[in-house]
Formats: sequence, C-alpha cells, structure tokens
Amino acid sequence: MSKAERNRARNARERIAAQQAAARKAEQRRRLLIIGGSVGLVVVIVVGFILVATLRKPGKNLGSGSLPAAVASQVTNVPVSTLNAVGTGPLPAVSSLPLKAITDKPIT
Repeated sequence: MSKAERNRARNARERIAAQQAAARKAEQRRRLLIIGGSVGLVVVIVVGFILVATLRKPGKNLGSGSLPAAVASQVTNVPVSTLNAVGTGPLPAVSSLPLKAITDKPIT
C-alpha cells in the first residue's frame, strides 16, 4: 500500500468518524428537544387548568334548600276538586303508543 492510499484511507475513516459524531450530536439534540417540549407542554396544560379553576366565577346560590312550610303544604296538598276537574284523561290506544314488541332472542 502506498503512502497516498494510506492517507486516503485514514482521511476516509476520519470523515466517517466525524459524520458519525455529528449524527450522534444531532440525535442527542433531537431527544433533548422532544423531552423539553413534552415537559413544557405538560407545564402549560397544568398552568392552564390552574388559571381556569381560579378565574371561574362561582355559581349562583339558588337557595338554601329548605322550603317554607306554607309553600310545602300548598305543593303537596292538592284539593280534591282540582284533581276531579283535571281528571285522568283517556288512555290512548296501544297502537298509537311508541312501543314495539321485542322479537329477538334474550341476551344471556
């Protein structure tokens, strides 16, 4: 092997080693960007949830839940005359009801 051939082979090995080192650095940089971006995204989402929770207006209080006795008795005690005036009404024919017979086999 001549000196020129040895130099070309050594230069080729050095170039390959340099390319491999550059590829390793690029892969390492890519991994760091993915990890950093993922962590950053999680932090942004958590901060967003916290902001939404703290800026949310409390709901209106629609009442204490206790009903005055006079109102409760008016609601629960309907006079018989009112019930007779309203009546039960006729029951529609079964064919007009939105019901359908079950024809499939039962699921067991």
